[in-house]
Amino acid sequence: MSRLGRITSDWQYQSEIENLEADIVNIRNCDWVKIGTVESVPGKLVNSFIPARTLQKVNDNAVKTYSKFTFNRLKEEEVYKLDNLKTNDIFSLLSSDDCEDLVAMYLQVEKNYYLIPSSCKSSMMGYEFELKHKISGKSAVVQVKNGFVNLNADNYDKLDCEVYLFTTKGSYIGTAKDNIHFIVRSDIENFMEKYDKVLPNKVRMWKKQLESTAGNSA
Repeated sequence: MSRLGRITSDWQYQSEIENLEADIVNIRNCDWVKIGTVESVPGKLVNSFIPARTLQKVNDNAVKTYSKFTFNRLKEEEVYKLDNLKTNDIFSLLSSDDCEDLVAMYLQVEKNYYLIPSSCKSSMMGYEFELKHKISGKSAVVQVKNGFVNLNADNYDKLDCEVYLFTTKGSYIGTAKDNIHFIVRSDIENFMEKYDKVLPNKVRMWKKQLESTAGNSA
């Protein structure tokens, strides 16, 4: 179970027996809330604790903003005052891991593929993960880029399988082939609208916040 904490006191030195035995004498009070499994934690934050550390500073504004939104929601009060988001583009708020999750879910639901989980853990140079079509049994690989990154179809023309490419803000270049498929942003946006209830928690939070911001500015 993952938890999100908010520091609520200045530093204190505690020299009680239990503190000394645990070698924990430097104390600050913290207000903790349960946020669920690791799926509810931004990928940037998870990666920052590899290797494991007791404390780790994370320099990422998106993680900071997400944490404040999440704390407010779980406490059901405005603990942190937050300005409206200065974007209406959800892809500007999603991490690379979020985008990969969305594309994987899209292909499984809309294109009848099964994801091979072990392929997500491999250090693939050219693609993120592998899938198998549940009817034809044909293999497929996926490359996902978040940001202004172009994807070149020519880099995948030697692969004897289906290839799905997705870039959130870049362009698709190279020679198109029958087995190479370009996923357009509207495909993923429509998928998010259609299957809102099953989206990852982080994606749903950003989506809900953008909808709220748009409603307040209307």
